[in-house]
Amino acid sequence: MKISKLFFIAMSTLLFIPFVNATDAPEWNAVTAAYSQAKSKGDSDTIEKALDLATQYAEKYPKDGRAMTYRGSLASMKARESILPWRKLGSLNQGLDWMDEGVTMVLKDKELAGGRVELDVRMVRGITSARIPKLFGRGTVARSDFLAVIGNPLFNEMNNVNKANAYAWLAVLSHRQSDDANSNNWLNKAREIDPVTADAIWTQYK
Repeated sequence: MKISKLFFIAMSTLLFIPFVNATDAPEWNAVTAAYSQAKSKGDSDTIEKALDLATQYAEKYPKDGRAMTYRGSLASMKARESILPWRKLGSLNQGLDWMDEGVTMVLKDKELAGGRVELDVRMVRGITSARIPKLFGRGTVARSDFLAVIGNPLFNEMNNVNKANAYAWLAVLSHRQSDDANSNNWLNKAREIDPVTADAIWTQYK
């Protein structure tokens, strides 16, 4: 769904650490490294460079849904840094389209659906969507992504930061829907795994 209002995406330094498979090409590892740097620094130059790298990769491998998802997330980061309102909206709408397209591509791939790549793209899209304010309607997408993540058999193989991220964001999303019972349940699960991560997300985004 297109967004037609001004927005602000809050970004923190506590971010998802993506899976990196041993079989990934060096050029993809370069994309994930640039993505991580863009998230941690958050400045327009670093984000722009990472977006350019992800775009080059996605254009070279147009059937790679993971690359499309990362590209979309970076475009959403770029939207935050844009000064002109129409550029903000353009970057955000494009980013959301790319993320949704990327996740759909992965889910349609029988070799990737249900595996590590699906976990990766759902975490990327889920966190990006959850950080967009409630009025823009991405909460449902984020919630579905995080529920899919925690329901995946490979969830337990994720590191504690990522697992706490998923639970903490479900707590935040439930809180935004005034579902305090589920919110408390998700938050307690997150705190049991990694209280620092859980409280950082809860305090900033609830």
